[in-house]
Amino acid sequence: MEFMGQGIPAIAPDHTAMADYIEPGNAFVVKSSLYPTFWPFDERKAIRTMCYRIDWNSLKDAYEHSFRIATSDEKAYLAMRKASIRAVETAAGHEVVYGKMKEYLSATALSSARQA
Repeated sequence: MEFMGQGIPAIAPDHTAMADYIEPGNAFVVKSSLYPTFWPFDERKAIRTMCYRIDWNSLKDAYEHSFRIATSDEKAYLAMRKASIRAVETAAGHEVVYGKMKEYLSATALSSARQA
């Protein structure tokens, strides 16, 4: 997200929180698949969660594609740069974060005032 905010398209999967801002127009999307697993420190190794596994061939392809775009297609790379910045601003820009924090803190203050 930090690099995207500076206009550098990401090489990343589009799952979990990244699904909010990773898409083919602003990043080189890496395929992944969901599989069942255990929590890392669970001594019982009970299968109680899911995890994403990166498709390594897709990762290699994304690096190659990003290199080709960055070195030989200036127009496409510029479009991805602009889209990267917009995606980060939309998902976590100053105005977005300020609005969410204001809403949360206002609700918390009201709740505390009612309990007092």
